[in-house]
Amino acid sequence: MKLESEEKNKYRRFDGQIQSETAEQERLKKNKCIPNDGFKLIVVGCILFALSLTAGVVVDTFLKKVPTGHGGVASDSPECSEIGVKILHNGGTAVDSAIATMICLAVVKPAGTGLSSGGYMLLHTPKGKDVTIDFQFSAPLSASKDMFEKDKSKAEKGGLSVAIPGFLKGLALAHKKYGKLSWSSLVEPSVKLAKNGIKLDKDTVGKIADSVSSFSGDLKKVLLPNGKIPKVGETLELKNISKLLSKIASDGVDAFYSGSNLREILEVVNADGGNITEKDFKDYAALEKGVHYILFEGYKVISTPPPSGGVVVLAAMNLLNQLKLAAGNQMKTLNFHYLAEAFKFVFAERTELGDPKFEPSVQEVVKKMLSIETAVELRKNISAKQTYPPSHYGPFSSAAKTKGTANAVVLGTNGDLVSVVSTIGGAFGSGLVTKSGVILNNGMSSFSSPGFSDRDGIPPSKANYIAPGKRPLSAASPLITFNKKKPCSDQYVVGASGGAKSITATIQVLIDLVKYHLTADQAVRRPRIHTQLFPDVLYAEGKAFKKAGINSVLTELKAMGHKVDSSAEKLASVNVISQKDKSITTFADERGDGGSVRF
Repeated sequence: MKLESEEKNKYRRFDGQIQSETAEQERLKKNKCIPNDGFKLIVVGCILFALSLTAGVVVDTFLKKVPTGHGGVASDSPECSEIGVKILHNGGTAVDSAIATMICLAVVKPAGTGLSSGGYMLLHTPKGKDVTIDFQFSAPLSASKDMFEKDKSKAEKGGLSVAIPGFLKGLALAHKKYGKLSWSSLVEPSVKLAKNGIKLDKDTVGKIADSVSSFSGDLKKVLLPNGKIPKVGETLELKNISKLLSKIASDGVDAFYSGSNLREILEVVNADGGNITEKDFKDYAALEKGVHYILFEGYKVISTPPPSGGVVVLAAMNLLNQLKLAAGNQMKTLNFHYLAEAFKFVFAERTELGDPKFEPSVQEVVKKMLSIETAVELRKNISAKQTYPPSHYGPFSSAAKTKGTANAVVLGTNGDLVSVVSTIGGAFGSGLVTKSGVILNNGMSSFSSPGFSDRDGIPPSKANYIAPGKRPLSAASPLITFNKKKPCSDQYVVGASGGAKSITATIQVLIDLVKYHLTADQAVRRPRIHTQLFPDVLYAEGKAFKKAGINSVLTELKAMGHKVDSSAEKLASVNVISQKDKSITTFADERGDGGSVRF
């Protein structure tokens, strides 16, 4: 796999994935990225209520009342970012902070994540090691390729849609290997938060309204306590979840994966037509894996292996390397056209991805996607003047879609970086909830099933067929990026939520950061497009294009043959932390309800 053609790489097998250990990584191990005292700190965000805490932390930093260094957190929730930065302030690692932030998100963002979710953590340690923690949910032992043969809708809601969750086991593995503070100290802030009740944000209320028809009676009691759709800002009591989290804080994740909580899960799932067992939960294990990376514009771009969406982002960047985006003006029509063409090619390639443990061909697919030779060949099939019918972009099949996700990015005080993405599947998962308040995922909907083409008539992806213990394809694509020449002083941590749209949003933000050198807020605020080949539509944030004064771009894209739909208001939500020279910027996408804090 030619990931860096100008360097001699030493490859080693790492949990079935190829990780390239370069001279740069060896150098990082010797030279830890520990910041100097008195760094200039910058915050860009939309959480004014947190400024008092932030100001206090900044003062403490210059008075040297906190551990040497600096850090920040950006996530899909202001409260959770604040919890995460307090963990850093108390001497925790970036992993400690990410764990506390994600557990908080599991409480306050129930539409996208939760204790029953799955996902991926990408981390860069102070010693220069890049690691993936794979906690994607898996199919139960009773699962089969044809289990939804008679009724595909059962993969979306109800007992059969529930997969074995990996969220807490993944966080526990990360804590064991890369944490510092006590486990209980990371969970306790969310215990208090759930006990006092959460204030519902606009995103959650909107998704309750959109999804209420699929809720079980018990879930309606939890999310609609007065029998009607709650209002934005209304407080939702979660005392049962608080009690469960208190047990998890004191007893560890076994409190979730065994005992009374497990019995509750089995009871709810199997009473609704599912078939999961105690052995499913006992056998599940989070995995520590390697990473994949490419070079782009002098930066090393690192992301997670399949079945995550990380290599899809990297493959797009690899192709865009060959397309030579216009210098100096990222808003040109040709740039958006090239982006759309690259998206189409990599989404066609994505349909050949799956869990490499079950699909040996995936390793070869990844090598091909990330090779310079492939990018050069695909470049020959891209015109600067027109787009083409879907058949032009190669063999393709339909990959299952994920809608409910949550993200946090962390820059620690000792040069450690983390990006985490978790998902409950679709909004509010299976629509089922336990007595303890655990909303259960619908992770089985992330698989493909034979005999079921998608709404556009595209056949299912064989590499993503169901098998016992298999992990489904995911759009999660956490990202860490370093300047090759200044790895300790020019770096970005990026993550996004929003299903497949998070892949294309991450790519666009990254390009604006490393090629056009925009600040984090400028890059995140820029108008976005999205296409995933099928449906054959180019989605655009029409209002944002108009506000930026470049509505003509959409007209010109239509003239090139793109079927533009400019009705989208929000194409994913991206969180970014950047460190440029001696300045840190944290920014949470204003398209969502998130927030960022730093010290």
